Amino acid sequence: MPHSSGGFHGGGFHGGGGGFHGGGFHGSNYHGTGHAVYHGHRFSRWAFYGATRYVYYRHGRPHYIYSDSEPSTADPKKAWLPTIILGLMLFIPAICTLVSGFHFPRKLSTNYDTKIVIDDGGQRLSEKDKAKITETFVSFREKTGITPALTTTSWVTSMFWPATLEDYAYSDYVTKFKDEKHWLIVYQSKDNFEGMQGDETDNILTKEVTKKFNYAFHDYLVKDNTLTESLIKAFDDITPTIMDFSYSIDGDVAMPLGFWFTVTGVAFAFSVVRLVNTYRMKDAVKMPNNPKVKACPYCGCLYYSDTVTKCPKCGAAFNIKEEQQRIKKERKMLQEEVKKEEDEYAIDPDQFKIDNDQF
Repeated sequence: MPHSSGGFHGGGFHGGGGGFHGGGFHGSNYHGTGHAVYHGHRFSRWAFYGATRYVYYRHGRPHYIYSDSEPSTADPKKAWLPTIILGLMLFIPAICTLVSGFHFPRKLSTNYDTKIVIDDGGQRLSEKDKAKITETFVSFREKTGITPALTTTSWVTSMFWPATLEDYAYSDYVTKFKDEKHWLIVYQSKDNFEGMQGDETDNILTKEVTKKFNYAFHDYLVKDNTLTESLIKAFDDITPTIMDFSYSIDGDVAMPLGFWFTVTGVAFAFSVVRLVNTYRMKDAVKMPNNPKVKACPYCGCLYYSDTVTKCPKCGAAFNIKEEQQRIKKERKMLQEEVKKEEDEYAIDPDQFKIDNDQF
């Protein structure tokens, strides 16, 4: 069905085409108190009431979290699903929007009635004017395959037509044309005109093109050019480049899309953080009541006792209990060596004993 290509109605311009209705994102997993809740797990970087301190290691350094339940029970699979969904909600519209900006105009086939129609119901055009407009319309049709048409309305239409000029243009289009390849311009006055285009013209008569035409047409009209002069000049502005490749994103959807990408992008970022933290929490262990700092025997990396079974930095595997036994054994051996040295250099009191029998 034909649709508006925009126009000017007293107060200003209006654009043709449809609109964009963006949805919203309603999150329930993030709380603005600095804490996060993931499937029953409440955790934070800061201590809160009822929380237990846990530790995990990244690149050899300890990181602390506070949680009200065992972090290792967090299921990463449950964090993947919303991340994927939000990623699709973010990237698919973004890709579609970027791709839609590419315009490769294709000339329409002229397998329809391409007769130029100029209906001067308002009696504003002379035969010479009609001939000039027809010549301009033919040039436009030869380049694009779209057949322009013009209707001027009389004061009778203005007085007795009950609906808007856009409704009148639609009714006029479907009455005169049975195809979707015409571009009808309905002119009432220099401050009131409307365009109506067939669906098959959308690839060529984009919103950018029709907006440029409407602005130029009105600008020429208010500069005291005649209807014929203004119409021809407006067509001359768009015809030379109308079939060239172009890239543009519809300004009517830029703001709602920007809002959509902002909301979805923030939600996606939180979801990614959630996913990363879920994996990190899998390795978190409860901090001992009296943690002791120890060093890896291989690389010297410091860690808390009873929190890891391998070095957080070099990855060397070791058993905590065995290590404790090894340290105790080394200490015992050291003590024995010290005692042995002490015994070796100790003074034997018997060597100073006086034998009374010699006297």
